[in-house]
Amino acid sequence: MEESVFRNQVLTLSGGKTLTISGIKDIIGFGDGEIMLDAEGGRITVEGDELKIQSLTKEDGNILITGEITGIFRSPEAKKKRGFFG
Repeated sequence: MEESVFRNQVLTLSGGKTLTISGIKDIIGFGDGEIMLDAEGGRITVEGDELKIQSLTKEDGNILITGEITGIFRSPEAKKKRGFFG
């Protein structure tokens, strides 16, 4: 299995209705009002109305989302614990 490496992550929001994000590894979940993405460096949650994933290219990690985008949230990756119980 080959892994892609993304060095920079770019988010571009146009007019509150079109969002492109680079550095996406996978789609965790999606529904009408929320899309959760596994991204380079953590999780990204996009909130809004009538959200649709227009395209996703896993080779280069780019995603295009359309809809009425009301929020974009990022949660950093949890650090891996080391030690006896970690």
